[in-house]
Amino acid sequence: MKLKLILGCLILLMVVSIDGFGQRKKKNPYEGYWEQQEKQEQFDKIAKEALVLFQAKKYENAKNKYSAALKIIPTDQRVIAKIRDIDLLIEKQKHAQMQQQSFTPEHTIEESKEEEEEEVPDTLTLYLNTPIQTEAETTDTSDALAPVINSKPTDKPVEKVPEIVPKKPVAKKVTTPPTPKKENPKPYKNTDNYRKYLATIYKAGWTEEKYTEGKKEIIKRVFVQEKYGEEYLSVKHHYGAVYYFKNGASISYATWVAETEKEAK
Repeated sequence: MKLKLILGCLILLMVVSIDGFGQRKKKNPYEGYWEQQEKQEQFDKIAKEALVLFQAKKYENAKNKYSAALKIIPTDQRVIAKIRDIDLLIEKQKHAQMQQQSFTPEHTIEESKEEEEEEVPDTLTLYLNTPIQTEAETTDTSDALAPVINSKPTDKPVEKVPEIVPKKPVAKKVTTPPTPKKENPKPYKNTDNYRKYLATIYKAGWTEEKYTEGKKEIIKRVFVQEKYGEEYLSVKHHYGAVYYFKNGASISYATWVAETEKEAK
């Protein structure tokens, strides 16, 4: 009888302990909600600051802000795409600066050549080319004037100092360098201007392109109808992740399949 009582108490204690453990295991449905909400608010604030810097064409500062936002929510595809676009714009700016530094105007080269060709007048050459009165002519003249002037002729002829005629200045040819043609800036993605721009460079209907960009494999599909075009991108990274975009905005794989694969085939 005592043994049964003891076994009953042990079973009751086990049931109570198991029930309490199960209640502790239940998760609060609102656990972590406010923490996630706070992260989202911080992310939105930094993303807005980055957008203002991007519109002011301060690309380096904008990239730093977007990177800070990406640390809060690393999976946001809009910020990842924005950082990629900023990298392309920074590379384009560096390339334009290198072209301006390497450009040398033509007129500076011609001026330096003309200055080298100019020569200073040679005094000795002018002196040798100037006619000098001979000794016989001097003696005859002095003999003719001797009775009148009663002066002795000089032993040496009087040498005339040659006059140095200044060289006329030569007009320099100044040629202005050709002004480089300004390329039409490519409009920003996810805008009506960009959709119109696609319609000018792609033919009507579907066009598919496959290429690599660094370590990324990219499939581009463009659909043009009348005056507008739609651009779809599939970007596969070397570590296996694949992202999808429509006119620069992130989309799901289901949207990619629904809007491109049936028509593209």
